[in-house]
Parts: sequence; C-alpha cells; structure tokens
Amino acid sequence: MSIHVHVRDQPSVSSIRSKNIYNDQLNSQSTHVHLVKRNRYCRHRSHKLIRKEIQSNILDSNQNQATNNTTKPIIFQKDRNSDSNTLSTLYHQNESDKSFISRMKNAKHPTSVISILQCCNLSFYSNQNSKHYKDNSTKETIESKITNHSEQSNEWPDWITFQNGHRQKDDRNKKNKFSQQRIIISVVTGLVLIIAIAITLGILLTRSKATINTMSMLRWNPSAITIAGSTGQKGNASNLLNVPFGLTLDSSTTLYIADGFNNRVQKYLRDESFGVTVAGQVDGSSNSTSSYLNFPSDVAVDSDGNIYVTDTFNYRVQLWTSGSSSGTLAAGTGISGSTNNTLSIVYGIARDSSSGTLYISDTGNHRIMRYLSGASSGTVIAGGNGAGLSITQLSNPIGLCFDSSTNSLLIANYGANNIVRWIIGSQNWTLVAGNINGLSGSTSNKLNQPTDVTIDPMGNIYVVDMGNNRVQFFSYDQSNGTTIAGVTNSNGNTSILLNNPYSITLDNQLNLYVADTYNHRIQKFIRF
Repeated sequence: MSIHVHVRDQPSVSSIRSKNIYNDQLNSQSTHVHLVKRNRYCRHRSHKLIRKEIQSNILDSNQNQATNNTTKPIIFQKDRNSDSNTLSTLYHQNESDKSFISRMKNAKHPTSVISILQCCNLSFYSNQNSKHYKDNSTKETIESKITNHSEQSNEWPDWITFQNGHRQKDDRNKKNKFSQQRIIISVVTGLVLIIAIAITLGILLTRSKATINTMSMLRWNPSAITIAGSTGQKGNASNLLNVPFGLTLDSSTTLYIADGFNNRVQKYLRDESFGVTVAGQVDGSSNSTSSYLNFPSDVAVDSDGNIYVTDTFNYRVQLWTSGSSSGTLAAGTGISGSTNNTLSIVYGIARDSSSGTLYISDTGNHRIMRYLSGASSGTVIAGGNGAGLSITQLSNPIGLCFDSSTNSLLIANYGANNIVRWIIGSQNWTLVAGNINGLSGSTSNKLNQPTDVTIDPMGNIYVVDMGNNRVQFFSYDQSNGTTIAGVTNSNGNTSILLNNPYSITLDNQLNLYVADTYNHRIQKFIRF
C-alpha cells in the first residue's frame, strides 16, 4: 500500500504522530509512505527528531506484537516512480534491530520531507497508482482513524495569524538589514573623513617642517667669486663690463649679460673670463638701427641660442638669432607709446619656454605686456591702471619671472617696495614679500626698491633688494626673508659686499649669480 502525506487545512501534525495509525500499518508486508511538500511556510525539524519519532513508533509496534520475534526496520530511499520531493519509507520483515539503527543513522532526509513534517496541517490519502498499493480497506481504516483523531485534537492552526507573523518577521528582517546598511555607510563615511583629515594634516605638517628646515638645507658661501668683469673697473674690453644689468643662463650654464652702458650683450662660456659680443656693437656705441642697442637692461634666451633683449631707450624688444649681426623687432615699434603695439621704457623680460610667449615689463606704462609667439601686438596682462599701490595697480615694475607651476608672474614692483604674484587672467595681485602698503625698510619682512625676482623648483623665492644692497631668500609661503648675499645697508667691493645689485639668476645646482652693477662685475655665490 502507498500513502501520500499532503498539506491540508484539516488535521494537525499531532494526528501523524498518533501511534495507532503507525501500529495499524506496521503489520502490512510492504507499506510506502510518500511525503510531499505542499506548504511554503513549513519549517524544518532536525533529522535526529524525525528518526526518534519513527523508531519510537516501530518499537511500540513491536511490543504490541509479542508473538513476532523479528523486527521491522525502516529504510529511507528515493521512490523511483515518484518525483524528487517524494520519500519512500519501506517496512520490511526479517531485519535485525541493529541493522535498523545503523541504517537510520545513515539515512539522508530530503529537505522537502523535513519541511512537510513541520507543517501544522497534514492529511493522508492513498496513492492507487503506486505499484506497492495493496487494498482499499487499509486506506479507509487510516482515513477513518485520522478523522477521529483530528476531531479530538484542539491544535487547529490559525493560518492568518501565522502568515501575518511571517510577514512581520520579513518586515523586521528588512528593517534590520536597512539599519545594518546605514551603519555600514556611516562607518565607511567616517573612515573616509578621518583619512582625508589625516592626509591634510600630514601635508600641512610636512610643509611646515619643510619650511623650518629649508635654510638648513639651502646655504650659500657668503664670500663670492667674480666670474665676469673686474671689481671696480669699467670698460668695453672683452673682459670688462660697464654697469651690467640683466643676466641669464642657458641649459649649458653659458652666461648672457646685458652690459648696460656698453650697449651690448656679452656671452661668457663656463669658466671663461673673456666675453663675446652677441648683440649690439663690440665698442659699445649706441643707435636705434637694427644692429645697435641703446641701454639694454635685460635678456632672455631660448633653447636654440636666440636671444631677446629689452632695448630700453629704443622702446622695443629685439630678437637676435644665434650668430646674427642685427636684430628684428619682437615687441614695440621703437617709438614710446601706451597702445597695445607700443612700449615705454622697458626693463624686464621673461619667456614661457613651452609656448614661446614673451612677458615684458613696460615700466613707463606701469604694466606687464604679453606677446604671443610671432605677434606684433601685445595684451595687457597685469597693471595698466596707472601707477599706484592698490591690488589692481603696479608702480614701476622692473624684473619679472614666469612661474609655470602656477601659471603666474612674480613681479618686482620697484615703486611699491614689494614682490607680487599676478596669476595669468586675474584682475589683481597677491602679496609675496615686502609691505602691502608700499612702505620700504631693511627688516626681514620689508624691501627697499626691489629690482629682480626668481624662483627655484621648490617654490622658494629670491629677491634683489637693491636699496638695501642684499639678496633676500624667502622660503615657500613665508613673508620673512633671510639675507643670503651682501650685507644689509652696507655697500662695498669686497667679496661679501654688493653695490646696488640689479639682477639675479640660478643654475641647476642653485648656485647664485648676481649682477653687482656699480662694482661692474658678476658675482657667484656657491651653494654648499
């Protein structure tokens, strides 16, 4: 006989556990119990509990059959004629208790069977299609006993309450999951904020420490060596200078000097004491024609050896290509003016090596002009609002330096006694060194008629403080300077003194080159 157990809305689980039902079936030769999962809310019970219940029923049955000396062990196996969720329980004669217990321990219960046994409502019916089906009388007996037992049982399940409870549990699980997600998000956000704060503090502390230690890392010998010209001696010979103003170095450390009163540009190879004239006339004569200069005050050089010269009193900038004997107009017209294509008393020049753009100190017009490569007319990039001390004005700007890292200009604002930074495209400057109100002085935070400025790869700034006869060093983002060349308010011609220095440049070792203008020489302060 084959019996199926299905989820119904009638008998309780206690009816299945009735010993009378099992006892009636134990006497049959071969009885199959098919358990089929029907209810999604069934809960699992442990394998151990199921085995104990079945063992208990079998043992009770054996006690009722005193005349029978053999046991009827249970073997759990898949029924080949039913689906995968059906478990066949076969009762066979002539098996020992020991064999039964051993097989029970090794039995594998499908999840569907465990779920069915935990359901609150189950009912039996016979499977007439099973090949183990024997007769209808057993079916009627079982159904009758189940019905009688279920009438006596008070354990009818409240399915609405059960389902509502299940939904409430799902809602609680969702809320708990949502709360866990919120906690995780909060923790992650907090960690990100902590890391960001730690990084910021680390950068600030590192920068502060670097600022404190900059001077211990960068030091220069206070006693300079003369590398061009002769101390206190002026002239137009190849080894002499006459009031040198601007200077610059190329990538091979070749030195170019704007030899002001000699109206020429001199080129000094490294470790050479004699210069070669590369612009203007060797004898120092002046004129306004293309092969002459009239008081050159600054010079810039490109990677091809072409030089750009501020021809101050010819109101122009001349381009002298390498090896040429005359120059061509790079900016200005040769006539003083304040339009976009004219200049008035030009003193300083800087070049953006990446684009070839020229930045020119149009000192007489209190502005900085920008000339794109090959352009015949410029654009006002800083100042141009008349002489003054406001943040939109400049006052007789002279030296300047292009800082590619910030796309800005550092300007020696001579008439305002300060150094300012003007970001390209901005409408005003920010103070870098000196007094914002234009007050002069000789203390560490003041300047007196600064004429030139440059910057190193670390962002430190070097200023020629001409009126104080010194060169000041300003660590990155600091407003108090340190004297690294010359002696404050002392002029002279010894190796440690300067006399109205005008311009400055650095080589790739950060050795310092200073145009000691009224000593008619170029001084080199070696870094150590």
